[in-house]
Amino acid sequence: MIDPILSLVFSFANNKGAYALLLGSGISRPSGIPTGWEIVLDLIKKLAQLNDETIDTSPEKWYVQKFNEAPNYSFLLNEVFKTSSERNNFLKQYFEPTDTEKEQGLKVPTKAHTSIAKLVKHGFVKVIITTNFDRLLEVALEKENITPNIISTPDNLLGSLPIIHSNCTIIKINGDYLDTRIRNTSSELEEYEDELNQLLDRVFDEFGLIVCGWSAEWDVGLRKAIERCKSRRFTTYWITKDHISEYAEKIIDFRTAININNTTADIFFTELLEKTLAITEVEKPHPISSKIAIATSKKYLSDSKFNISLHDLVLSETKKVISDLSDSSLSVHDSFSEEEFRRRIAIYESKIEILLNILITIAYWGKAEHISFINKSIESVANSESIEGGLVVYINLKKYPSLLLMYGASIAALVTNKYAYLKSILVDTIIRNEHPYLPLVSKVVTYSVMEKEVAAKLPGRNERNYTPFSDYLSLLFQKYFDDYIFDKNNFYNLFDKFEYILALIYADVTDRGSWGFWAPVGSFGWRNHIYSPNNTASKVFERELDKYKEEHPILKVGLFNNSFDKLIETKKELDDYVSRLHWR
Repeated sequence: MIDPILSLVFSFANNKGAYALLLGSGISRPSGIPTGWEIVLDLIKKLAQLNDETIDTSPEKWYVQKFNEAPNYSFLLNEVFKTSSERNNFLKQYFEPTDTEKEQGLKVPTKAHTSIAKLVKHGFVKVIITTNFDRLLEVALEKENITPNIISTPDNLLGSLPIIHSNCTIIKINGDYLDTRIRNTSSELEEYEDELNQLLDRVFDEFGLIVCGWSAEWDVGLRKAIERCKSRRFTTYWITKDHISEYAEKIIDFRTAININNTTADIFFTELLEKTLAITEVEKPHPISSKIAIATSKKYLSDSKFNISLHDLVLSETKKVISDLSDSSLSVHDSFSEEEFRRRIAIYESKIEILLNILITIAYWGKAEHISFINKSIESVANSESIEGGLVVYINLKKYPSLLLMYGASIAALVTNKYAYLKSILVDTIIRNEHPYLPLVSKVVTYSVMEKEVAAKLPGRNERNYTPFSDYLSLLFQKYFDDYIFDKNNFYNLFDKFEYILALIYADVTDRGSWGFWAPVGSFGWRNHIYSPNNTASKVFERELDKYKEEHPILKVGLFNNSFDKLIETKKELDDYVSRLHWR
């Protein structure tokens, strides 16, 4: 079985910014920072001294006996220290290091804080939830020239930058040590404001989770927020040194989390940083290469006089991809392992990155005269696969580069309603490396590249996902379309529309034989069906057909034999098929 930290590293490297961190007091403990409760107990002792009383029992029991209520951090601070400057000076001794403490490495960022800051710098982490009051994370980030968006009170939550627009958001769930409104008592830790709950609901729904240094014992409100989330877009990883509390065990079971144990926060985050950087540097094109390729393509598309240059650019990069894909390290005769499978996924994605960016650019900005450039490129890559014996998983995976090129160019064409491009890519591109010769869409779909059980081993996916491969692709392509579609929800809707249309075209052009109706069902099969049933891919396309009828551009390019009735019948068959799937 693959080492769980390697599983996380692969997912981290392939899904930048998709994981949120949940950090507890265990992160800051090695630096000598006390917990909020320890400060409360110290405040009680000082209050007893002010009253000339001796504490014979525990500080908490003394306080309850004297005041008939549980200790309250804010009340204690105001009782013991009457001015804000006195309060701040008192608190600084717990959180801000003296010169001597700095020399001893106390109350300064740990290796974990430093590694986390570097992960943020490289874009791997964008959201951090912490129960800690200290500012060690902020100090570590400042050293990397990063100013995070801090949410520590209901006030700055209302005026904060949306997390999707921030390079780094720190949600200090229990407050900041210089604000007397921090959460400390049982009642304070049990319930959160509606606005904070809504933010947490979004984070736990949209992000994977890496939990470290948190026992889950005291923060009842935080436990409730996690347990409200039913979705599993990404795997949850729970990092522990030794003992796991019963509360943590329950959440681990609920989230189907992977426990990485017998390690410290310092060791874990240092290793995560080193291995993640290492894997992203292996066989990854320099980012400038892709940017130059995109800029060059745009220049060549600006005037027909550059058509020959554009043709040569596509041809050159296509030949390079075909050569790279013949690498002996991608032999289909190797034994299967999850680690090797993910290694190949990363290699295939890196090998076609530049060509994929070029084809996306052409499909988005190009004219009718440029269609053949895309068609010939994808056809060349798809037909370069040699048919031979070997492990079926790796044989099928050889289609992955062709699928990526097909998806990228098709989605870009759909953004600009270029249905002629869509037909050329999906139907007019012919696979000739085995008989019978068939359209690309009949030979290269998600299920022909990998079965669901295999797709569940993709970074960030698991066996509980309904459509793991499609889900993975939607996240992968979102990054490619950042400069074309600014809202990720709009992109997901477009992605679902593409896969829905692809399924319709597949059903139309592919011989069904004796099997009856079948089509590749992607994320559109489940996305929006519960929370936004009027915005499913089926409903969106249905409204288009109601509006355009026989004039819909999908018919104008010759698909479905130009027959509106045939399109409607195929759509009905697809919708009926999706409705019968067992996970619906």
